[in-house]
Amino acid sequence: MKQSLYFVLLLCFVILAKPLAIQEKQTLNREKIHSRINEVKDLLLRPRATKPKSKKLTIMVSSTVYGIEPILNQVYKILNNLGYEVWMSHKGTLPVYSSQSAFDNCLQAVKKADLFLCIITPQYGSGRSENSLSITHKELLMAIKLKKLRWVLAHDHVVFARSLLANLGYPTQIDRKTLRLRKSPIFGNLKVIDMYEDATLDFVPLANRKGNWVQKYSSLEDITTYVSAQFKNYDRIKDLFVSKVQTK
Repeated sequence: MKQSLYFVLLLCFVILAKPLAIQEKQTLNREKIHSRINEVKDLLLRPRATKPKSKKLTIMVSSTVYGIEPILNQVYKILNNLGYEVWMSHKGTLPVYSSQSAFDNCLQAVKKADLFLCIITPQYGSGRSENSLSITHKELLMAIKLKKLRWVLAHDHVVFARSLLANLGYPTQIDRKTLRLRKSPIFGNLKVIDMYEDATLDFVPLANRKGNWVQKYSSLEDITTYVSAQFKNYDRIKDLFVSKVQTK
């Protein structure tokens, strides 16, 4: 009798335990599935580590402004579209510090910029005083002193005036100081010739001149063609800059 009762109880336990085990297993499976789902959600919602953007090459554009605004607008547009960060006072993109003067802000930008583009026009621009160098001239001299990667354009009138005065017996800056020029919209100051000669490194023996290329222009098309051709290959310019930094 006792053995029969024991057998019945054991049978009931097996019958009842099996569905409980299945249910427990199903519960564990559901928990695992929910756990996995939550892990996937975390992965999807977790902020992705973004690759830091490489710093754009900065280029300082130095020139007078009055009368050549359309030229500067085109130069800015070309360089900006090619991927450069363009520092240009005319467009308001030059870094400005309120603790510094306008002149010092411009010179500081030359120091910090990676590249330097200068446009020499027939108008010389202003300086701290009537007889001092213009800010554009000082920017050019700063770029030369720091051996910046630089590109320079000069108006045809400047190149022609230099040649003409040389033929008339005024070939040097000292010679030209004896002359007085009436200001005009066509040609403002003979010091623009000094700028041109500084850009061509006229004071350096010819065999030792490096970085003395100055491109002559007479139209907006001349400038846009030159700027596009020189700066269209961003990787080439970046390689030049990196190589220059590494050789310092």
